[in-house]
Order: sequence, then C-alpha cells, then structure tokens
Amino acid sequence: MSYKVQKSSIKVNLNDSVWNPKTIAWLVLILICVCLLFVGLTKLMQSRLNAVPAEFEGRIVEKTVASNETDEGSYAYYRLRVQIEGQPEPLVVPVTRGIYEEAQVGMRIERSGKGLEVFRSPAPR
Repeated sequence: MSYKVQKSSIKVNLNDSVWNPKTIAWLVLILICVCLLFVGLTKLMQSRLNAVPAEFEGRIVEKTVASNETDEGSYAYYRLRVQIEGQPEPLVVPVTRGIYEEAQVGMRIERSGKGLEVFRSPAPR
C-alpha cells in the first residue's frame, strides 16, 4: 500500500496586515467619537455645577429628599429650595445630609468661599 502525502500549498501574503489604512481610519474615528462624548458629558456636568451661583444668600422655603434606586442600592439626594432676594424663582440647591438635617424652613442660608452655612438669626453682616 502506498499513501501519497499531498503538500498543501497555502500561500500567505505577508502584505495582508491588520493595520492597514482602513483599520487605522476606523480606530481614529472611534477615538474622536469617544473624545467628543467625553467633552460633551464634561460640559453638561459643568453646566449643572454652574447652575448654582458661587455666592448667594437667601431664605429656605422648602426641603426635599429624592432617591435613586440601582442594583447596588438606593441613594438619597438632599435639596433645599432657597428664595434669594431680587429673584422671582426660588433656587434649588443640592446639599449634604448634615446641612439638610441642620436646616429648617425659614432659616437663612449663605454660600461663600467657606461653603454653605445655615443661620438661625437674620442675615449675618
């Protein structure tokens, strides 16, 4: 019995690389899209932070708590509605739990370089 072994002749073209101009162009396009998404999200978050003035003084007119349910658990968000003199609409200010518990409707609140401070007495000078 004789068996003939056939040599398979698969030709490998060494010029067929994964890193051709088309692949590089797609990678650059994806990278640009990710960067634009990151910049957009950063601008959105910055605009939310800028919605609350760096310095203000007003009277607390309402306290609210909202929560967010996720798979990891629930998270509470504490907000104070502050009426600032000269503004027709009250300003919604996000606060920490400590400030939320300290604050009462009718008290004065001030935001300055020191942070948020709650006062029982009339406006400090």
